[in-house]
Amino acid sequence: MTAQATNVPFAHGGSGVEAWHEVDASIHIYVGEPVCKNLATGGIAKAANAASMWFMGFAENEYDNSAVASLTTNRVLRVLSGIIREVAVTGAAITDEGKPLFLAADSGSFEVTNTAGTGTAGIITKFISATLVEAYFPPFGYGLVVGS
Repeated sequence: MTAQATNVPFAHGGSGVEAWHEVDASIHIYVGEPVCKNLATGGIAKAANAASMWFMGFAENEYDNSAVASLTTNRVLRVLSGIIREVAVTGAAITDEGKPLFLAADSGSFEVTNTAGTGTAGIITKFISATLVEAYFPPFGYGLVVGS
């Protein structure tokens, strides 16, 4: 799966928890995109399996910082967590309900088997198909540090 390149509004269950964040340098975040806190810079980056990344939730607004070589100085990106939503996965089965959901190795994808060695992003609440599940993504701070 490749990085998200367009806005993808999403339906979700629950009111969720919103927080505003700074955006890392040289990236463009789209609506609905899974995002991580980059612990090295303090800014929000595209979700990926990398050292010092912490899964935070999903972008609620678009922000283009791709032409800027520095972290934004203002909190310009609204991130939502504490929600239930459908996400694409690899290799899901009905027996995965109630099990952890992990951030996969590439941007914006999830997996039911922790092959990338990442922290938990959410919990599978409903099996839909081998490539689609409904999951609960807890409020900020629940996730583990991604990568090593």
